[in-house]
Amino acid sequence: MTIGSEVTSIGDSAFALCIGLTSVVIPDSVTSIGANTFIGCTSLTNVSIGDGVTGISDSLFQSCSELVDVVIPDSVTSIGNSAFKNCTELTDMIIPDSVNSIGNDTFEGCSNLTSIQFKGNAPSVGTDWANTGTDLTIYYIYGKTGFDVSPWTEMTLIAVTPPGAPTGLEAVAGVGSASLTWAAPANDGGDGITGYEVWFGIDSESSSWTLFGNVSTLTATVTGLDNGTEYHFGVKAVNFVGASEFSSASAATHSVPGVPSLTAAAGDTKVVLTWTEPSNGGSAITSYKIWYRAAGAADWTLFGDTDTLTMTVTGLINGTEYEFRIAAENAVGVGVVSNEAASTPQPAVLALLSDPVVLAIAGGALLLIVIGVAVVLRRE
Repeated sequence: MTIGSEVTSIGDSAFALCIGLTSVVIPDSVTSIGANTFIGCTSLTNVSIGDGVTGISDSLFQSCSELVDVVIPDSVTSIGNSAFKNCTELTDMIIPDSVNSIGNDTFEGCSNLTSIQFKGNAPSVGTDWANTGTDLTIYYIYGKTGFDVSPWTEMTLIAVTPPGAPTGLEAVAGVGSASLTWAAPANDGGDGITGYEVWFGIDSESSSWTLFGNVSTLTATVTGLDNGTEYHFGVKAVNFVGASEFSSASAATHSVPGVPSLTAAAGDTKVVLTWTEPSNGGSAITSYKIWYRAAGAADWTLFGDTDTLTMTVTGLINGTEYEFRIAAENAVGVGVVSNEAASTPQPAVLALLSDPVVLAIAGGALLLIVIGVAVVLRRE
């Protein structure tokens, strides 16, 4: 049930003994709730109380035997007599620092209530306020006052501090993201860790970082990052007191590949291209794109792509000079194009005659012929 925002107050016993009621959302517009309002609502499990409410009235949730989740807002200053009496499924409760008084028998008969966490100084309490019939532990923030006198000293008390910083934070760059892992701190502050805050930024100074989100595990993937940019990351452990100091690390996200170095060798109506493998930008190179054009032309034509370090561009016109360029591609995108390499395809015979090795062999053969002729002439 969600109560409308036009409602400003709820009268005494308004929903008493509504055994079919399972959940209630009370809006911020409500400033007062009468006594016994939800008494005996035995199917009620979850209650959301708006920030307008200033007091938990007498017997408000008494005998709500299935109630497991209720958050007391920071606007509440008092909790009345028997407010949660016989709420047998409650296991823990957080009392905000705004609360300065708790009435008689408030948690009497809450047989599964094992911990109550106080965020402020010790409030005044009534008779048998915590007569739960269980081993109840009271957690309070170290430095808060009033817990060193009766009846607090007769209870199990644990002073809690913020937890230590997480350890071993590692950041592994991805495509537009970074994967973080860390270990839980050795010191939880005296109470369990409730979660972790994950922060990131471009500057090394943590005061400029942005909160990415909250997680309950020891890993997180930060998304929406700019490729090729170095980021700094920090993780804070959180308990009911607050957050720890940062555990920080840095990582550069993946970028496009580097620039290949291109060479071209002419053939008959073709040019054979070869190039060096550039840096991959942190992400494996998946292919190389090859473009060509007639020398001096304005536009480039994409010939194709390959995953090797060579490509033969075919279908060219002999005697025409062509220019070539390539670029490597990975998961981030296409990198900067290479140097331009020029080559002029020619018929096989001309290509053969222009080959330095062939010319050297031919020159040697010619020299031998000349020597042979000279020898014959000399004999004659």
